[in-house]
Amino acid sequence: KRQMKRIDFSNVNIEMELGVFQPRDVRSEFGNIVFQHAATLEQDTLARKIFNAPAGKITELADNEFDILTAAMRASGYRYSVIRDLEAADQSEKPEEVEANG
Repeated sequence: KRQMKRIDFSNVNIEMELGVFQPRDVRSEFGNIVFQHAATLEQDTLARKIFNAPAGKITELADNEFDILTAAMRASGYRYSVIRDLEAADQSEKPEEVEANG
């Protein structure tokens, strides 16, 4: 079974300065980063998927989509810590029924 990353892009805890984390809505920022680096239709589609992700909802990314996103971030000069924080926002380990009750 392929593992999907499950991320709420409207609420990602990002380390803004050393040891200081703030929840950030990164949909526009990260969507635009992928869009700027889009050389394929798949990358363009992913950019729009992130940009248009509904607030407060989980967006599922396949592993290859997540790789496209992090590659674009690295190419844009994002610090490792931001990519680490994005990986930490993955909720795929959590049971899915949690969000229905929340």
